[in-house]
Amino acid sequence: MNPHSTDTSGFPSASQIREHWRLVPLRIRPLRAGHGAQVVLEAGEAGDWVLKRARIKGRQLERLDIVLGALNQVGRGLSPPLMPEIRPLADRGHVLRAGGSAFYLMRKVSGRRADFRRFGDVLRVARAQARLHRASVAIVPRLIEALKCDPAADPRRTVVQSLETLDELTERLRRFKRRRRPLLVFARGGHRGFVELARAAFEFFENPWLEHKRREKQDGGENALAACALVLVHGDSHENNYLMVDDADRPPWMLDLESSDLRPGVLDLIVPLQYFGRANRWPIDRIEEIVAAYEAIRPLGPAEKALLGAQLIHPRHWERSLRSLLKRRGRFKWGTAKNLWRSRRELASKRAFAHHLYEHWRVD
Repeated sequence: MNPHSTDTSGFPSASQIREHWRLVPLRIRPLRAGHGAQVVLEAGEAGDWVLKRARIKGRQLERLDIVLGALNQVGRGLSPPLMPEIRPLADRGHVLRAGGSAFYLMRKVSGRRADFRRFGDVLRVARAQARLHRASVAIVPRLIEALKCDPAADPRRTVVQSLETLDELTERLRRFKRRRRPLLVFARGGHRGFVELARAAFEFFENPWLEHKRREKQDGGENALAACALVLVHGDSHENNYLMVDDADRPPWMLDLESSDLRPGVLDLIVPLQYFGRANRWPIDRIEEIVAAYEAIRPLGPAEKALLGAQLIHPRHWERSLRSLLKRRGRFKWGTAKNLWRSRRELASKRAFAHHLYEHWRVD
């Protein structure tokens, strides 16, 4: 059968696929319910494969190749595996540079998209993340050397950057103070509450950090909040990137791996917990249960727990919606209006959540 394609321009041809991956595609087609960055290769007895395009260049390409090799070793080495097989190139590596883009090939798997409004889905995703993070610890030193990166991350820098980003948006909003466009008026009316929430997120991390700094000077010990250990993370933990299977004992499949890197493990947890919190009015008991399930597999250090708490308190949804509004110079858009309204509606429950963390989620 001759290979044929439909709307697959910009992807390697059938002959290139045969040459570089030693795979004979009988048919190349767009991935149904997917997006333009991936196509399906139907290869008969060899099964179906998904060819992913990653828009990266230069050193990022070499970095992705190293990380995909590590993920293939770690994620596939677990039982059951956390991610589909990543097919290596015929010569070496996993990433093909072609037509100004980078491509890698993963075996096609099936399942339903994760729903982060559902407690069960978030719980299973958190456990899968913990398994990946724990399993990657053994290869982190080698990856640090290969990727030429720092051996640890500064969590305070992440927290400071979050506050600075909202401060910058606050200043940009102030510049539009004379404009009476409805969404700008609505945003200005509720913005102060989110600024206070961002300050609270910063203080959640900063207060214990300063205390640890004082002890460090006084006793000569180490500041336990000064650095986060690095692990291999998924890096783009959105609903579309996890496929749930019917077997409750089987972890979800992790997809779209081009954002994977060495980072603090809690950064993978933030997106699912933020989605779940927003959809369910920030139920502290359920969120703590999810974090406890993660820690049952991979315990969090003090710096990681402080970073996670600060990032959960930070008003990230309002920040993204406000950025979208200011980019459009206050012009009306239904999606932005809906997101701003939802953020305002959840502010009281988010404040109660932040208060609970301050009172009960001690960082020693």
